[in-house]
Amino acid sequence: MKREIRTDIIEKMFTVSSSNAFIISSLRLLLPIGKERFKCCIAGVLSLFPTIIMAISYDTIPLFLDSVQTSLEIILALFGIVFTGYALFQALIGKEMLIRMLQSITCKGGKEISKLQESNELFAETMMLQFLCIIGSFLLLVLLKCVPQDWCLFGNKTQNDFFAGVGIFIYFYVIFNAVIEIKSFVFNMIELFNFHAG
Repeated sequence: MKREIRTDIIEKMFTVSSSNAFIISSLRLLLPIGKERFKCCIAGVLSLFPTIIMAISYDTIPLFLDSVQTSLEIILALFGIVFTGYALFQALIGKEMLIRMLQSITCKGGKEISKLQESNELFAETMMLQFLCIIGSFLLLVLLKCVPQDWCLFGNKTQNDFFAGVGIFIYFYVIFNAVIEIKSFVFNMIELFNFHAG
């Protein structure tokens, strides 16, 4: 028995959305709500270790600069992998797979959408989050290279350590979330191969 393709589901795919909407949607991946809670907790715990080490160090700026450079290289590589995966996804879509994905309905954010739309949105959100990490890391690199290595914002070391720690924690929290989000990309690719085989 063949299921019909619902026109309301197809119409949802063609509703106009802005890049700002995708930025907001990708930033929601950083909030510890719903199914993102566990991932965000892991990212928070992982962020604590480099934050504590770097914030109380006398070499905070050089240590953080090296970490930002390494993070940028990793995120660039992951961005390339996700982009290549999306290209592979587009190459795999044939008529039968497209029909199966349009017939398969899932719920996201309280709305019914097709598996095709869910896959497209997941790729877009993951790539947008990584793109924001790339831009943020680039700007931090430029800024940190202009700052003297012994620069202090306050005369009090405790205040400097605290504010440095907050900034470093936020940076690593976002980076670790972007790296961990690759698990969704891998799961999505497995689902797409299953759709292709089915």
